[in-house]
Amino acid sequence: MKDIINDLNIPLPKYLIKFGKREHLNSMYQYGQIHFSSASEFKKSGIDDEINDRYEGELFHNIYELIAYANNSENVEVNKSFKIADIAEMRVRFEKIDKIPFVCFYSYNGEVFNEILNSEVFKEIINSFKDYDTVVIIYKVKEFLEFLASQKLIYVNNVEYVDETPNEFNINNLIHCLFYKRKKYQHQKEFRIVLPQEQIGNPININFGKLSEYALVLPINELKKGIFISDDIDTALKVMKEYEKLGYHFGEMKHFEE
Repeated sequence: MKDIINDLNIPLPKYLIKFGKREHLNSMYQYGQIHFSSASEFKKSGIDDEINDRYEGELFHNIYELIAYANNSENVEVNKSFKIADIAEMRVRFEKIDKIPFVCFYSYNGEVFNEILNSEVFKEIINSFKDYDTVVIIYKVKEFLEFLASQKLIYVNNVEYVDETPNEFNINNLIHCLFYKRKKYQHQKEFRIVLPQEQIGNPININFGKLSEYALVLPINELKKGIFISDDIDTALKVMKEYEKLGYHFGEMKHFEE
């Protein structure tokens, strides 16, 4: 069936990116302090914007030829069916899913990061969050996820952007409710990490430990000319040479200490 989320052999992004304020992302890098929220947190405002989503954690799909039966009416024959609408939207909410904590990252699969900066998507991110001044880039995604999984049971997947979700009878796993969003949000390219065994009310911070082995923290302005990340100098030089043939120019090289 279309848009059924797969639990097996999930394709991991090359990089996970978190945009935010310096004080928050420095804590994330230094202590592994990751901020988790629940679906209920993102829809309590009742509005849609870059952060909030009224449909967060819900299934949403169309139903057709909506029929009703009158059982007590002076104007309609009792027990006779009549059509209410040709099409209507059904939204299905699960209270337990609403309280499961998760964190979102921007997924990126390019090599050289100026592909982000030169895109309309990145400009939209910057314009939407004008107080964001810092970025954490997870460049060892598999190792990072294994590090988290050594401390907490996690479920990870890419978000699927759809016009409508499968219905509640055709979904393989209720946790998938947290991995569907409407197509209006597809520019966010989210990859989510969920703590499926936990329930929260308000957002929480969890310290997993220093992330320097898997990540970099940079001022967002460092990305203006584009960057290339590698933890092996020979591989870096080889890739840079190939990209220079394509018209890229690499300037200063920086070594990031732990």
